[in-house]
Amino acid sequence: REAADLTREEIFHLMHEKQLLSDYYYALALKQLSTRAYIKYEGDSLVILPKGKRYVSFIRNRLPFLLKVEFHLQLHDHILAVSEGRESYQEVVCVFYQA
Repeated sequence: REAADLTREEIFHLMHEKQLLSDYYYALALKQLSTRAYIKYEGDSLVILPKGKRYVSFIRNRLPFLLKVEFHLQLHDHILAVSEGRESYQEVVCVFYQA
């Protein structure tokens, strides 16, 4: 099939299968962190700026579940289930806020 004929869900599933989704979101996150002055690039390294350090401190103190790998893996599975029509987004929001 041509790419133009694929549904949004099929594209999402294909990207997930090929492990492109993780790389895309990782790159997007780094771009946003850099744009918002949380980090900066120095050669091949990333440097956390003072604003970024305050952000990390806030997350650690107020929203520690966001730093748990298990939470992200479960959330990823829920998002995939929503994209495939096996769950509603309302259920996923409830799971997120119960964490």
